[in-house]
Amino acid sequence: MKLSVSSSPYEGAPAVVLIAGLGGTGSYWLPQLAILEREYQVVCYDQRGTGNNPDALPEAYSLTQMADELAQALAAAGIARYVVVGHALGALIGLQLAHDNPDAVSGLACVNGWLTLNAHTRRCFQVRERLLHAGGAQAWVEAQPLFLYPADWMAARAPRMEAEEALALAHFQGKANLLQRLSDRPTTCLFRRSAPPSCRQRCPTASTS
Repeated sequence: MKLSVSSSPYEGAPAVVLIAGLGGTGSYWLPQLAILEREYQVVCYDQRGTGNNPDALPEAYSLTQMADELAQALAAAGIARYVVVGHALGALIGLQLAHDNPDAVSGLACVNGWLTLNAHTRRCFQVRERLLHAGGAQAWVEAQPLFLYPADWMAARAPRMEAEEALALAHFQGKANLLQRLSDRPTTCLFRRSAPPSCRQRCPTASTS
């Protein structure tokens, strides 16, 4: 798996691994990179089946596989210890990574992850899946910001929204891969009993996707 690894800003700078959600592409984090790279060695990546890591996802592709692929890529890049920041599905990959590699993950921040998938988030997933079936990639990409951003924030950043949509369409992972990733999302987090306390505290029981 290919990783994008920034230069270390100083000797011994901590590494931060950024994991995107369902979209799967590292470009999700572009607005944060310039600031983070001042203090950290930042790792971004396109998840398997997306962007620079194209592939057809196997059936029963699981969070364990997603986390293991990332752990192997980080080890191959010589990054032995790191903080993880994950969004939505990326938060669950981060939880799995921390659970399976506690000596490697020094910290974990889950953004819009979940311990239990609540009714609102489940409805969001169902509607997005119907949009994908009915309207294809265009409908999926155009609707995506409506689930992520406040209306006023979007209205004030129309050019940015258009640029992000064009980028998302250009790197769309394909309907089959996206449906596979949707089908693999857990409804109840597997770490409620076994995760370290810091992971439990940072992952809310109810959130949007």
